Amino acid sequence: MLALVAGLTSVLATAHAQSEPVAWVTGTLEAVLDGAPRTFHAYAVDIPEDVADGVTDEVLRERLQRAAGTTEHTATWSVLE
Repeated sequence: MLALVAGLTSVLATAHAQSEPVAWVTGTLEAVLDGAPRTFHAYAVDIPEDVADGVTDEVLRERLQRAAGTTEHTATWSVLE
């Protein structure tokens, strides 16, 4: 599911400029890893109802239509440095 959310977020950002999704932080985890403080976040984004409008790729349009009108959740739990 996380891969689908990441894919949807990427698609929304690049393939569909009609509606701008707005993501917000839904949770925060602070930890010390190898002596360094780290902060990780969980996010949510509302997928617009019209997210699939104008998408011509049938497979992509079908995936976007399933997500349309929902709130999708994701998180980043890895150290990216």
